[in-house]
Amino acid sequence: MTPTTAPPLGWYDDPTTAIPRTLAMLQYTSWFNATGNPAIAIPRAVVDGLPVGVQLVGRHGSEAELLALAEAIADPSLPSRSNHT
Repeated sequence: MTPTTAPPLGWYDDPTTAIPRTLAMLQYTSWFNATGNPAIAIPRAVVDGLPVGVQLVGRHGSEAELLALAEAIADPSLPSRSNHT
């Protein structure tokens, strides 16, 4: 599990810091694109008005178990892409 937080609005607006900040945000996620491990991020809480998510990563071929775990720990009251308006 990797906890993640959303950056505040305007965080990427400064072109001199946008690339380093983007790379910092990707340090825990891009590895799984390279290894092919299934991964999913789900919302878990809201702190200071910002969503906090959890990234779950599974073994190769464990997509069904990973999705079941994500569904079991997801909080349906929090915003997600499927229920965002």
